[in-house]
Amino acid sequence: MNKNFRSRADVLSVTNEVFTSLMNEDVSGIPYGEDEMLRFGAEYYPPREDSQVDVDIVVLERPRSDPHGDYESLAC
Repeated sequence: MNKNFRSRADVLSVTNEVFTSLMNEDVSGIPYGEDEMLRFGAEYYPPREDSQVDVDIVVLERPRSDPHGDYESLAC
């Protein structure tokens, strides 16, 4: 079941782009291809009038000295 009924199509598009870059056999040992991609299923969302979607991606790096780090303390 790869249909997503909670997110808009533009959110799924960005998610798939990020996962395609990060999740591959060489980098993570986990494939993320056509079969794994999330598909838009929430047809009840009204179409967006604007085609521009701004996305912010925040990357948190866990300190190597703390392998079970507290991510909440790293929040900006």
